[in-house]
Amino acid sequence: MARKSQTIETLGSATVLCTDKTGTLTENRMAVARTIDIMGNQADEATRDRIIACGVLASQRNPFDPMEEALLAASSDLPAVYNGMDIIKEYPLSSESFSVAHAWGRGGKVETVALKGAPEEVFRLCRLPEMDRERLQTIVSDAADDGLRVLAVARAVANVLEDSREDYSYELLGLVALADPIRAEAKDAVALAHQAGIRVVMITGDYAETARRIGREIGLNVHQVITGQEFMELDEKQRRQVVKDVEIYSRVAPNTKLAIVTALKANGEIVAMTGDGVNDGPALKSAHIGIAMGQRGTDVAREAASIVLLDDNFASIVQGVRIGRRIFANLQKAVMYIMIVHIPIAMLSILPVLFNWDLILLPIHIVFFEFIIDPSCTLVFEGEPEDEDTMRHPPRQVMQPLFSRTIVLESLAIGSLLALAAVTIHGGMLNAGADSSQARAATYLTIILANIGMILSLSGCKIVRQAIRQRGKNALSIVIAVAIIALAAIYSMPALRQLFKIAPLSLAEISISLLAAAVVSLLAAILRRLWR
Repeated sequence: MARKSQTIETLGSATVLCTDKTGTLTENRMAVARTIDIMGNQADEATRDRIIACGVLASQRNPFDPMEEALLAASSDLPAVYNGMDIIKEYPLSSESFSVAHAWGRGGKVETVALKGAPEEVFRLCRLPEMDRERLQTIVSDAADDGLRVLAVARAVANVLEDSREDYSYELLGLVALADPIRAEAKDAVALAHQAGIRVVMITGDYAETARRIGREIGLNVHQVITGQEFMELDEKQRRQVVKDVEIYSRVAPNTKLAIVTALKANGEIVAMTGDGVNDGPALKSAHIGIAMGQRGTDVAREAASIVLLDDNFASIVQGVRIGRRIFANLQKAVMYIMIVHIPIAMLSILPVLFNWDLILLPIHIVFFEFIIDPSCTLVFEGEPEDEDTMRHPPRQVMQPLFSRTIVLESLAIGSLLALAAVTIHGGMLNAGADSSQARAATYLTIILANIGMILSLSGCKIVRQAIRQRGKNALSIVIAVAIIALAAIYSMPALRQLFKIAPLSLAEISISLLAAAVVSLLAAILRRLWR
């Protein structure tokens, strides 16, 4: 859902898609896959219950985060876990600490503090010896290599509420490894983005090895994975250099997302950025196209974004790129069509003055023209499917105008062909002894038929194939059918012929007009192909 009409068109020119992992590249069906005790073994049932209970207490009672939902779902007895306690104080995730701690108690008196977060951060807060940290970090790396997201959980007994989570004495309980399957369409969507000349950058809060494994499976460049902290330690020049090549960022905080977007923009990239949290607002606002998650995004993220992704699916973003490119291409065709068909109208209005002819086009003729031109632009071109090679072109320049020099010159060339054909028909009829009403009839028929041919020349074979597949139930078929019926009525009914100031045409004269329109349309198609 686009909040601004021009946003989808801008998405079509995106050069970098920055996306998070959970729920966008994955299915957002996170579940606890393993619980590991502090010795590195699979936890027994009692230890597992303690680990899960601590993870639950370090989560919200009614969470929207998929990891917290998975922890609550893994608990067999939530009332026993809460045991009548309430959250007295929260220590939220921040750029300084990739962890969440909740102080629980009764009557405003703290009893216990539950901590969960990035293993390295929890190990630090637990003040583990270096040897134990290295041993457990190896276990974390092994789980991450399997594509699992790993959290460490710890607990502290307390009777005094501290200002900082750092001030409690924690006991490490173990590790929780969570699995979230990759979306089946994610790999193909990434490949399609690459084919379209768009870089895909994954920005996640996950452990580096987890991010690398997921990136490898969906086709990202995994040779270099940089953490948010490492990125923030770089100066501006180094950041701009790093973002040229790195496609995976791990352990990223919201402020780092903004820094990444800023560096990409400084390199001249057109950046699309996904986000769902309250703190993602600045990055979404800074990106050229901010994309908020519709299912799991916060109100702040939705308000900051220009697009709301209703299904939270990365493939939908790539489809949005396709639609954006189609819209721009169709607008250009509509602009070309309008320029092309008005050149002969202008020419036929000027020539009678120069050659002392009777007026060729009367007001009634111009009005009828608009009955074909307007529906063609609003119905045929706006609803036309994208070209087959739409996603094989590099992104266009975001400032590329609709009226580019190429478009103007090409339109002038094709319009001049059509004007030349109309003038040739009219002059030939007059030289052959026809009166002005007969010449006008043949000329007008040529222009109307050529206008229909221009639609086919600009759109190519695909619009004909679409009409065949839809058995004539599309805009092109409707426009052509209405035009043919109207022409048949105008040229066969005496009252309408009198209104349009035209004379009846013989079959030979009709055939000449039809042949001239067909030749001009064919030449226009050839000219377009040569021009491209």
